Amino acid sequence: MQAMSTWAYWRAVIERAASTFLEAFIPLVGSGPLTGLDWPEALGLAGSAAFLSVLKSLLAGLRTGGPSVGGQETLGD
Repeated sequence: MQAMSTWAYWRAVIERAASTFLEAFIPLVGSGPLTGLDWPEALGLAGSAAFLSVLKSLLAGLRTGGPSVGGQETLGD
């Protein structure tokens, strides 16, 4: 649990959340014309995915001490 208080842990959590946000958002933007996109819905959907990524990393941190569920990731400073 001590790893959860390090910058390396939070940097990994932020990287995972940003990646998840983009993975959810980019297909929505690319699915049609930008003028017809429901921007609040697309941002909300991608934001929800990012939030769930952070939640998953926090729960994994309680179990494994790192942001990955399987505990295979090592955090360097």
